[in-house]
Amino acid sequence: MEKYFKIEEREVLRYLGYGKHDADEYTLNVIDECRNELREIAELRYIYRVFDIEKSERRIEISRTKLSLEGNSIVTHLLESDKCALMAVTLGTFLDRRLIKYSKVDTHRGLILDACATVMVEEICDFVEKEIEEIALNEGFCITRRFSPGYGDLSIEIQSEFLNAIQSQRSIGITVNSSSILIPRKSVTAIIGFTRKSYQKKRATCFECDKFKNCNYKRSGDGCDS
Repeated sequence: MEKYFKIEEREVLRYLGYGKHDADEYTLNVIDECRNELREIAELRYIYRVFDIEKSERRIEISRTKLSLEGNSIVTHLLESDKCALMAVTLGTFLDRRLIKYSKVDTHRGLILDACATVMVEEICDFVEKEIEEIALNEGFCITRRFSPGYGDLSIEIQSEFLNAIQSQRSIGITVNSSSILIPRKSVTAIIGFTRKSYQKKRATCFECDKFKNCNYKRSGDGCDS
């Protein structure tokens, strides 16, 4: 499946800091090589589960789990939702080992492979989101866009209980360290709401992120996907 993901060059360049500048031919060639390398070594795995939810003013309880989502941001995000999907995606541990290797012998290539992996994992998240959307539509729901721990005031410290709720360690090998960082490194967790109301689903803009002012990877222009 990995070979079907584009790993868009434009997005790789943005993560490398080339948003307003042209990359040299050598860098473009290495990007192409790293895209091909990543398609060979990535161990793509994903999982998701759909849950009923119970809402209060400051908290979302995920039914049949110990997971509680607290904060204004996630309560607002799921305000019109009756259910939600919890999803997790990873590119696997082999990539981590390759990135460690390059950090010692070829830092330039390592940075580029890292950027390619970041783009790839987002593309996979888009793929999984579409799969979840099909399930929602079959049940008469629309979906919200995905929302990850660490967005807004939703604490990243919920990662451990989030992973327990979908049994990710057993199924796809994602764990979390004492700092609530996902392992393998190129892994993502996210929440998608199921709503009965028509929902204009759009990609999150950079302006909506509380790290916008100091982010090196924000999109150009007004924070939109332009």
